[in-house]
Amino acid sequence: MKYPSLLIFFILLLACEKPGPEPEPSPTDYSFSIPSQGDEIATCMARNVYFNAILIKSSKGFRIEYMNENGQPGVRLTLAEIAGDYVPQGLKVMPNGQYLTYGALDGRPAWGIIQINGTWDLQSLSTEKGVLYDALYDPVQDTDGKIEFCGQIEVDSDLQNYVQRTDYQGLFLDSSSFGSIKNDGAVSLLRFEDRILMLSYTYDGPGGDRDIELREFDESLNLIRVKAWGGVGYDQPQMIVAQNRKLFICGHTTSFGDPMHDAYFARLDLDDFSLDFENAIKLDGHEGADDMKVTKDGNLAICSFAQMNPYKGGYYALIHPDGRAIYQEKFMEYERFYQLQVFDDRVVFLGQKKNDDLDVAVHIKFF
Repeated sequence: MKYPSLLIFFILLLACEKPGPEPEPSPTDYSFSIPSQGDEIATCMARNVYFNAILIKSSKGFRIEYMNENGQPGVRLTLAEIAGDYVPQGLKVMPNGQYLTYGALDGRPAWGIIQINGTWDLQSLSTEKGVLYDALYDPVQDTDGKIEFCGQIEVDSDLQNYVQRTDYQGLFLDSSSFGSIKNDGAVSLLRFEDRILMLSYTYDGPGGDRDIELREFDESLNLIRVKAWGGVGYDQPQMIVAQNRKLFICGHTTSFGDPMHDAYFARLDLDDFSLDFENAIKLDGHEGADDMKVTKDGNLAICSFAQMNPYKGGYYALIHPDGRAIYQEKFMEYERFYQLQVFDDRVVFLGQKKNDDLDVAVHIKFF
């Protein structure tokens, strides 16, 4: 063998070399609370690239807190005072740093655009009682200045489904209300290609209690078709999303034998609304789904509260498109989870946490 001493030298050198750094530990859950300034609540959160904008309400007024994907706080935007009692239901990102908010003002359906300087002007869509639960706006697709809203409106002392289209200045374009003679309400909107889908609940369905209803409209808000279904119990839809020409619906249900709420999860064919399956997602008591987002891997993340009477805890589940619950967990240190946003490797929950006061809280769960 040539150069034996040189070979031995390199062997000894490698043997004496210090070990490399330990691999980084896997990320763990963590939470962040926004110290309370009083009687605060935050049910609305919008994702703007790598940070979340959180709309917070208190007796002192409204403000937006900015928080990045790691839960670190950013700037605070105090909003101008507004007249009346506004109860927000949602927040969406608009161009040029603006935000669209919608809900109810003094018990009537209302919406407004929040400017980057904190000014906003809420506009009521009706003189009748009601609320807006969702708005259909996409800064990429919706370049014509139109916004669709859905919710509930009082018609002849009866609460019915409500859908309306307006422009950014509040100019009325189209509207429609419909439903049974009981308490119906539209909760979620979805645009797919040239179709507008509206998810709602009804007491005029085929089941024994509150049922699920799905309606399809054309671009002029003309009704194309409707499908209603439900079990013998209480079926409350909350959110609809689409991927791979399938519709996914989540909510709450008691139709699968448990008097406590289970998380409801269903998959339908986008083309004919045929029901592929519907599942009850169970863990150890109360489960539900108030919000749902599609993850980078194509799974579906849902959240809700973990206990009823009184509300307590945050509930989270990750569901495969075939209906299997991949992961479930409850976080009883929170009052509840209201909403979630998903990033590539994590999901961010918006909720409340009881410290000295009731603080706005964010929990981050890594996949």
